[in-house]
Amino acid sequence: MKPSKDSSFKFIDLFAGIGGVRLGFQKNDGACVFSSEFDKHAQATYRTNHGEF
Repeated sequence: MKPSKDSSFKFIDLFAGIGGVRLGFQKNDGACVFSSEFDKHAQATYRTNHGEF
């Protein structure tokens, strides 16, 4: 999901894991502009869940 110009706020998803926190922020009108995860297995799941690496 790309950041929307109409979002209430923007956030970065550090230590993202599989992106669970991101879902909550997005459901409250936030836009993720950057994410970072070190674990390769979590990265694969994050990509499946959010379409981004």
